[in-house]
Amino acid sequence: MSTGEGERKRRCLYEVLGVEKDATADDLKLAYRKAALKWHPDKNADNVEEATEIFKEITNAYTVLSDPNERAWYDSHREQILRGGDGTEEEGDCGIDLFQFFSSTCYKGYGDEEDGFFSVYRKVFEQIDELEEGEEEVGTYHDAPPSFGESKTPWLQGPAKFYSYFENFSTRRSFSWCDKYNPNDAPNRQIKRAIEKENKKARGAGQRAFNDTVRRLATWVKKRDPRQVVHQKQMAEEVRRRRRRRRRRRRRYNGL
Repeated sequence: MSTGEGERKRRCLYEVLGVEKDATADDLKLAYRKAALKWHPDKNADNVEEATEIFKEITNAYTVLSDPNERAWYDSHREQILRGGDGTEEEGDCGIDLFQFFSSTCYKGYGDEEDGFFSVYRKVFEQIDELEEGEEEVGTYHDAPPSFGESKTPWLQGPAKFYSYFENFSTRRSFSWCDKYNPNDAPNRQIKRAIEKENKKARGAGQRAFNDTVRRLATWVKKRDPRQVVHQKQMAEEVRRRRRRRRRRRRRYNGL
C-alpha cells in the first residue's frame, strides 16, 4: 500500500535529531530544541511548506525517542521501519507492510485529503480488516471494527472505540505462510506430527508478531491523533470546572 509519490523519504529518527543511538534524554532534549528552533514554520516564512514537513518529522522523532517504551520498540524494529514497503516476500505473504506507517513521512497534514493523516490511516486499518475478512469462511458474519472516522468526528462517537478495538487486536488469520515444512513430504506419521507441531509453533509466532505490530501502530496513531488532543483538553477543562464548583459549594457551606 503506497501513500503516494509525494511521500518524503523515511529517515532514521536519530538522524533526524542529529544524535547518536546512545543519546541520553538530555541529549535528545537539546537536539530537539535546536532543530525545532531552526525548522519551526514561523521561522521559515519563505519556505513554510518544507519547514512544516521537517518540523513534523522532528517532533515525531522526539516524541518516539523521548518515550523509553517507544524508543526500545523503535530500536528493535528500526531496519524494518526504514525499509518499509520494499516489497519483500515476507511482506507479500502477510498482505501488508505496516512498518512503513510508523513514520510521519507517510502522511501530509491533518486534513481529510487523500494524503492526509486521516485518509492514510483509515485506509491502513481498513486493509487490515479486509485481510481478516478474506480468510473467514464463506457465509460467516463479519463483525467489522468501529469506524476510524474523519478529522471532525467527535472522539467519543467512534475514534475512542476504534482505538480500543485495535489496541486489543487479535488476528483470526491462519498465517499458514509461516509453515516451515510441508507435512505431505513426511515419510511417516510420526514425522508428520512433528512437522505439524513445528508449523503450528511458527504460525503462532507469526500471529503474535502481527498482533503486536497492529496494536503498536494503533497506539502510535492515537498518540498523534488531533482528536484525542482536543478530547484530553476538554476532559481537563471539565475536571477544572468540577473543582471550581466544589470550591464554591465549600465556601457557601463554610459561610453558613
